[in-house]
Amino acid sequence: MKHIKQITESFYEFSSEDLKLLRKQMYKTQQEMANLLAFKDRSSICFYEKGNKMSKQKALLCNLMKNYMEMNNDNGNV
Repeated sequence: MKHIKQITESFYEFSSEDLKLLRKQMYKTQQEMANLLAFKDRSSICFYEKGNKMSKQKALLCNLMKNYMEMNNDNGNV
């Protein structure tokens, strides 16, 4: 069970580097990424890309988007 808990907890963390990489892989501007994550403007994305920790909910959403992108890339889709 400990292993499952570690995996689950890792979905609630998303680094600033990962956020920037995901945004670039999705070909999104900071404003477009802010819209996807339900932020008012791009300053929130800039804030998190500078190393500030995001909420668990936003981190989970980013991880889901990242995994979706990886699954589609593995299948030859974009």
